[in-house]
This record gives sequence, C-alpha cells and structure tokens, in this order.
Amino acid sequence: SELEPDDFRQLNLRLRGQARQPFQMLLTFNPISVDHWLKAEFYDNAKPNASLLQSTYLDNRFIDAAYRGELEALRQGDPTMFQVYALGEWGQLGDKAFPNARFERCRYKPEDFDRVVFGMDFGYQHYHAIEGLGLKDGRLYSFRELYVREKTNPEIIRAADQVLPKVQRCTADSAEPKSIAEWRNAGYRVDGAKKGPDSVEAGFGYLRAREWIIDPEACPGLAAEVRGAVYKKDRQGRPTEEIVSFHDDAMAACRYAVEELIAPSHAGAVKTRAA
Repeated sequence: SELEPDDFRQLNLRLRGQARQPFQMLLTFNPISVDHWLKAEFYDNAKPNASLLQSTYLDNRFIDAAYRGELEALRQGDPTMFQVYALGEWGQLGDKAFPNARFERCRYKPEDFDRVVFGMDFGYQHYHAIEGLGLKDGRLYSFRELYVREKTNPEIIRAADQVLPKVQRCTADSAEPKSIAEWRNAGYRVDGAKKGPDSVEAGFGYLRAREWIIDPEACPGLAAEVRGAVYKKDRQGRPTEEIVSFHDDAMAACRYAVEELIAPSHAGAVKTRAA
C-alpha cells in the first residue's frame, strides 16, 4: 500500500529474462482504504495472471499472545481498525494525518542539523520507542530510532548507547517517573514531558505543519506508524481531529521530542547535538 501505481508498473516491466518458472511479484499489505489503487487494480478487475490470498491474525502460527490481545481489543475499541488490521478486509479509516511526511533516506549527519531533539515513549507490550529528529532549514528529519517490545528498562538502556548519546537531552513520557529515574541513574539526560491540556494537539500540529522527512531504513517503526496514521471519521463519514494508528508509540516519542521546539524555554540545554 506504500507503492504508487507507476512504481508497481515499472517494477513489473523490469521482471524479465529466462526462467524455468514464471516470474512472480508478491505484494503484501493491509487493505486500508476502499479507494486505494490496489483494490481497483486487482480486486475490482480480476486479472487472469494474479492470485489473491487473504489471511488474518488467526492464520499466523507465530503470533504472540500480547499482539493477539491488541488486535482483538480493536473489536470493541475501533471496529473499523479491527476490520482492516485483524480481518484483512477493505475499510475506510480516514484522511492521512501527516500529508507533508515523505519517506526517503536522510542525507544529513547529526552534526549537520540546526537543532537535534530526542523523545522517548515507554512500553513493554507496546513498543518502547526512542526517536531522534533534526531540524534543518525549516524541514524536520527523523534519522535515528530504537523500537523494541517486551524488553525491560535495563535491557533497553544497554541497547540505547548506539541510538541516544548520554550528552543528549531526551524528553520522555512524564507518566513514568520511575522509568525516568532509571535512565537518569544510568547517566542519560532524560526529562519528563511538560504535558498540558493541549499538548497532544500541539505536538501533532507541529509535526503535521512541517515538511517531515522520515528515513524508512533508520526509522522503520516510525515510518510504518505515520504511513498508517489517519484522521478518524465520525458516523457521517467526516474526518474528526482524532488521529488513529494501529501503533502510535514512535509518534508519541516524536511528539515528546518536539515539545522542546515548541516551547524552548521549558527545555534544558537547547543547543545540545547528537554524536
């Protein structure tokens, strides 16, 4: 679902040469929108040389209990997302939440940015996300990530030195002061986010308003979340202000990170740069 029609057709044209068996292309996706070109291309107009296979989480022999629970919780919490992500059926989740986001390799090194900020969202069954963002010439770049599940704080701290320099300030979810204390005891400059009544809207508004380049190789978790993030629709089919995504842990970490850019006076050393 991340390909455009021309991308697919170019790839299809380049499958050539001698082969004992016919060349094959495998496309895997969640059927997010009934308006997507994949539905028109393969479902509405059946092709003789294409086979369609629909599977659900019930077909996955390797799924863990926590992930199964997340999917099944959608049945009551968000039936449309359950329809798409759990049952693999075509749905209509809403309009893209981050229309200015682009997915391409980041050509800058951390020291090239005008500002560098980091954010962290704690998680165990959900993802624990650390996201590094850089500001350059008014554009926002996501260039570094740690995105893991079912790891304790000590395990994540041991893995974090390749992602988060200890000299770099990082804004984390203030709802977990015990976790923040563990990171500080390990030598990291982790501070709690200064949440307010409009902090969620302000953070997402900042990310939405800027040209946001996300490196999909360096930040695959964030790229997947942002690609699937949409505005939820009301019963009349109109977009609301609520952003929904199957996972939003990396997006939350980015929202904490840009708090320093929205209100620099709340931050510590604002000119700290990542190594």
